[in-house]
Amino acid sequence: MLRAAIVAGLPARLATKRPQAVTVAARVALTSTEVRSPLLRCGRVPVPGRRVCLCSAAADDSGSEAESSAAEGEEAARGEEGEGENVSAIVPAVLRPEDCHTVIALPLLQRPLFPGFYMPVYVKDAKLLRTLDENSKKSTPYAGAFLVKNEEDNSIHELKGKELLNCLHDVGTLAQITRIQGDLVVLLGHHRIQISEIVVDEPLTVKVDHLKELPYDKDAVVIKATSFEVISTLKDALRTNSLWKDQVQAYTQHMGDFNYPRLADLGAAISGANKLLCQEVLEELDVCKRLKLTLELVKRELEISKLQESIAKTIEEKITREQRRYLLNELLKAIKKVVLTLLFLFLFSQIRKRA
Repeated sequence: MLRAAIVAGLPARLATKRPQAVTVAARVALTSTEVRSPLLRCGRVPVPGRRVCLCSAAADDSGSEAESSAAEGEEAARGEEGEGENVSAIVPAVLRPEDCHTVIALPLLQRPLFPGFYMPVYVKDAKLLRTLDENSKKSTPYAGAFLVKNEEDNSIHELKGKELLNCLHDVGTLAQITRIQGDLVVLLGHHRIQISEIVVDEPLTVKVDHLKELPYDKDAVVIKATSFEVISTLKDALRTNSLWKDQVQAYTQHMGDFNYPRLADLGAAISGANKLLCQEVLEELDVCKRLKLTLELVKRELEISKLQESIAKTIEEKITREQRRYLLNELLKAIKKVVLTLLFLFLFSQIRKRA
């Protein structure tokens, strides 16, 4: 009766007035079906050659159908999991910075790169540039940025292998290759590294050790006092130097909250100090000593900023004084001209009266 009612398109609840023994497996098979009048489809589209039970009161038939549906669902789930595993196996995972132990060495001529800062670098070597571009598209978009020892060594791009290695400082910065446009490579500093040995001569590839700050007590009085003095000096410098404001905003957006090591790096990075003095800050792993070195650089930059402001004010006052004098002279000339004109008109009128 129930099968006849379903085929006829009647609601199922009208056809189940007579008591009928329906097992749990049969109920599962019934609830998983999709009714579309006047036909009944069970789950997926029926496959030719496979028996599909529309409805049955027999426990054995419904149980076997439920078991076959469950088995098919498990097989489909296994197939989807297998496909997901294959896809994840194809897509390479990006290597973490701390797991990168072999990098290409990039020489820096002007200044060292500090963690958390961006730096554009022009690469003239075509082979090196091609290798960097390939690495940036793979799972290892990193390079090592190392400052050149000699300040006036402009032929650094012609050196290869050990000759180039001898011209670089051992301590540098692990940098992420964020963008390559032509021969311009934009780097983002991550953390300090140190060269341990050479791996490949061309392009110069080295094995590095990752450096960490020495343990320190953040509640130590000396560290707190030095950091407060650095912050106070930076505030005074920010009032006079608008360029520093932009750099501080960019740094805070990327690095977030300050701590003592980051504060020391910030002060040294935004200062216009000599590159070798900045390299000393980069190489120093003692946080207290690093803060003191940064404080010296920032104090010096503050004095330079004050001197520049004083010179600019003096020149402005001189220009203003000269402009005022020039305006007064021009005004005096105009007054003299008007007086002479009036005097001439007065004399001319007197002559006409006498005539």
